Amino acid sequence: MDSKEQLLKEEGIKYAPLQENEKGQAAFTNPNSVAFRLRRLLEIKGIKGVDLAKAVGIPYGSFCQWTSARNIPRQKALVAIALYTGVDILWLLGKKPLEDIYPEPNPNDEENELLELYRKLPRDKQQLFVMMLRTGFLK
Repeated sequence: MDSKEQLLKEEGIKYAPLQENEKGQAAFTNPNSVAFRLRRLLEIKGIKGVDLAKAVGIPYGSFCQWTSARNIPRQKALVAIALYTGVDILWLLGKKPLEDIYPEPNPNDEENELLELYRKLPRDKQQLFVMMLRTGFLK
């Protein structure tokens, strides 16, 4: 077991080596790899790696190594990236399909009750309530 595999095992992540092209470079064909997901995240969000790295306090050189599959990010760095970008940490780890990038909303009991009460209102009252919320009338 090499050092990358050992680090991943310690972090509770399965190692999925990338295929290599004819030049021996990583071909990034594994859509479940962290490297692939980080590059896809940049593409989806329309941001540059240098900007994301700076925003979450990660050295850009380290980020480049992660996106090129030369090194594996630690859990703390992945959590920071997930929180900053609003993506599901399990998606970053390749544990969810590519299309499930955002976490499922998890409303609490009060939010569910509010939604139920809203749905019981007549349409004109619903519109009035939304207008009041948008204008800050209820603050």
